[in-house]
Amino acid sequence: MPMVEKRHELTHTKEKPHRCDYCSKSFSTWREKKCHEITHTEENKFKCSYCNKSFNRSDTKRHHEMTHTGERPYQCSYCQKSFRQLSNKKVHELLHTGEKPHQCSYCQKSFITARERTWHEMIHTGEKPLKCSYCDKSFRQSGAKKLHEMIHTGEKPHKCSYCSKSFITSKGKKCHEMTHTGEKPHKCNYCNKSFTNSTRKKYHEMTHTGEKPHTCTYCSKAFIKLSIKKLHEMTHTGEKPHKCNYCQKSFATLSSKKCHEMAHKEDTPHKCSYCSRSFTTSTEKKHHEMRHTGEKPHKCSYCSKSFITFLEKKSHEMTHTGEKNHKCSYCSKSFIALSNKKRHEMTHTGEKPHKCSYCSKSFASTTEKKVHEMTHTGEKPHKCSYCSKSFILSSRKDTHEMTHRVEKPHICTYCNKLFNRLGSKTAHEKTHTGERPHKCSYCQKSFITSTHKKTHELTHTGEKPHKCNYCQKSFAQSGTEKSHEMTHIGEKPHKCSYCQKSFALLGSKKRHEMIHTREKPM
Repeated sequence: MPMVEKRHELTHTKEKPHRCDYCSKSFSTWREKKCHEITHTEENKFKCSYCNKSFNRSDTKRHHEMTHTGERPYQCSYCQKSFRQLSNKKVHELLHTGEKPHQCSYCQKSFITARERTWHEMIHTGEKPLKCSYCDKSFRQSGAKKLHEMIHTGEKPHKCSYCSKSFITSKGKKCHEMTHTGEKPHKCNYCNKSFTNSTRKKYHEMTHTGEKPHTCTYCSKAFIKLSIKKLHEMTHTGEKPHKCNYCQKSFATLSSKKCHEMAHKEDTPHKCSYCSRSFTTSTEKKHHEMRHTGEKPHKCSYCSKSFITFLEKKSHEMTHTGEKNHKCSYCSKSFIALSNKKRHEMTHTGEKPHKCSYCSKSFASTTEKKVHEMTHTGEKPHKCSYCSKSFILSSRKDTHEMTHRVEKPHICTYCNKLFNRLGSKTAHEKTHTGERPHKCSYCQKSFITSTHKKTHELTHTGEKPHKCNYCQKSFAQSGTEKSHEMTHIGEKPHKCSYCQKSFALLGSKKRHEMIHTREKPM
């Protein structure tokens, strides 16, 4: 017993008197030291009876053979679980008793195993003793180091039982196989949803409880996941650790960097199942395909609208709550989306970082640049569903397709007018009732729609927010800007009902048709 007591006391003092004869490692017991030294001498004399593996200890060999036989001799005293090793059974039983005997030397936290405590204490000391054999990264745990090194070697030892995919970890393989079997064993305690793993279930349940354990160091925002908190903090620090291998750009996340690098390689491996388009990421492809299928899985919490992405849903919900978190650094304006704020700030700074590949023009956003470059390439990806016409912008295509559709299901309550959209009908009916609920902030005028009010208010402020994508001109209304842009791209979507002539503007078409009808303009 004195020997057992002495060995136990070493767990408190952390003394390791037995040094390896081959390296600088030390151990609490002579036996641990001898077992370790075998790894240097590569003496594996205990061979598995079922496969080609060899081991340096007989008990290690015996435990390994149980993976072949399926034997689990140690049963938990509290539940039906069984284990191959007695030590694993004891650790598991502590989950039932709630006992955590190993307390951290730096804080109040306690742990079930001494190993967990040691790993936790490294967070306080910053110690990462295990270095990657291929790069400069260091790790606290040997398991984490091994998994990381597999990224360098490309090793994926765990093969799916249903397809040709392989995975670095057995957990990754198991989660993947559930996509084949449809199994979702982890059920939410608050709703009917089920999940393939316990971590996803845990994060989902936090959306019910409202729990957000990870608070930002710089502001009052809190997050469900630590990883999301860290990404958010980068918006405060401006840190972008992932540098592009082809240009000077840096990114907050590795996935953003990889997506960007595909633009350099022109690599678009993810092909749409419905059309000829390809995408750099599977997520982009998935969202694009939803436009074909009409699937919109993310429902608004306040109205009946649905959206393809969660971000689109969140941005929309802010129109209900009135929340605008992103304030302009130069004026008093606020925006729902960070991207909208950044785009707006460029109107103050005059910054246009995206240069055309064919001419000297520059643009504030990549979207504007891409649309402009199509005028050089002649590309018109948006095809009309009714005729052979194609358009650069999907909005132009949608406007054009309305000229084909005769369907007008919405009838005015006061007259016989028909409308394509319910909103158009509602606005029209206000001309009968005289209702003008939207009052100008600067004068006594009132308007039928908020759009008309906003357009009118621009005459007071002098603001012209809609900039032409092709020249320096600006416009108060987006419709005027779109009509102006047609003079650049040569598009004439409005066909005369009586002859072959086409017009860029609907008003120009109507004035022309009066020549045929001999109707005098008012």
